[in-house]
Amino acid sequence: MAPHSQKAVIEEPLPQGDSRAWGLGDSWLQFFFSPRLIALWKWGLGPMVSLPTRTDELLKGPGWGAGPVAVLVDDIGENVSTAFITGHLWGQTEAHQAVWGKD
Repeated sequence: MAPHSQKAVIEEPLPQGDSRAWGLGDSWLQFFFSPRLIALWKWGLGPMVSLPTRTDELLKGPGWGAGPVAVLVDDIGENVSTAFITGHLWGQTEAHQAVWGKD
């Protein structure tokens, strides 16, 4: 095949203007309550809160929200740990406001 005869599989247009942003996005706070265990794996449950702390609309996240969160932690070495975090966030986004007509 000739070098320029291949077509791109996915071809996206370049963004117009400057789409770069610098600043802060929304903050997610997570709190865990965990039993005192002497075990290989440790776990915890708690609340998660999302706060609209963004400084630029391009860095927009979920805005206000809250929900449950869980964590599972393991020490894989003397100075190394790994954690698995999962949760669900219920919030009020602009899309939700447009559908339900709320402020």
